[in-house]
Amino acid sequence: MLKNLCSFEFINEKNECRIQCNNDAPIDFLKECMFQFQKYLGKIEDEAKAKQEANKPVDPEPVAEDNE
Repeated sequence: MLKNLCSFEFINEKNECRIQCNNDAPIDFLKECMFQFQKYLGKIEDEAKAKQEANKPVDPEPVAEDNE
C-alpha cells in the first residue's frame, strides 16, 4: 500500500522535530493534534515541577523568642 504523506519539520540549532500526516488532513485536525501535543507537554512540565517542589527542603517557620 502506498500513501502520500505531508511532513512538517522544525529545526532549531541542534534540535529537529518532524510531524507526518496524510497529505489531505484537514487544517482543523492538524490544529487539534498540535493542541493535544502541547497539552501533553504541559502535563509533563507540571509533573516535573511538582516533583521538584516536593524534593525541596521545607524551611521551618521561625520561632518567636519571648524576651519578657
